[in-house]
Amino acid sequence: MSDSERAAEDTRGIEPNVAALLAEAGRSSKFTLEPLAGGRNNRTYRVRADAGDSLLKWYFSHRSDDRDRLGTEFDFCSCCWRHGVRQIPRPLSADRSAGLALYDFLEGRRLASGDVTQEHHDQSIEFLQSLNALRPEPDALSLANA
Repeated sequence: MSDSERAAEDTRGIEPNVAALLAEAGRSSKFTLEPLAGGRNNRTYRVRADAGDSLLKWYFSHRSDDRDRLGTEFDFCSCCWRHGVRQIPRPLSADRSAGLALYDFLEGRRLASGDVTQEHHDQSIEFLQSLNALRPEPDALSLANA
């Protein structure tokens, strides 16, 4: 069995959940899932739909690990978006019981160390300053530790 066949087989059980997430986000429920490389604690998929592409994260969980990885990340991203921080993908919808979250898909590529410019450094500093400005906000104070 090829990697793409194995990935398609792995996602068959979550397709109804993905359709529900897309509907909740106001996006088409007709879609395809493309596995993306690089996830360590979760599986990531590009969700191709008529209304635009999304990113699906299927969060890893283990019975001996009680961390809420999805909740921590999705709540953080939601808080950022509520306060105008836009340097991250917009959180669209989540199915916490299934461990699935849907985000806007952002085109991009992994940067090699030689590709990093002063502008990238400046953008990183601006992002961190935006996050630090949220520290006193009541909804930011209630976020779980990462």
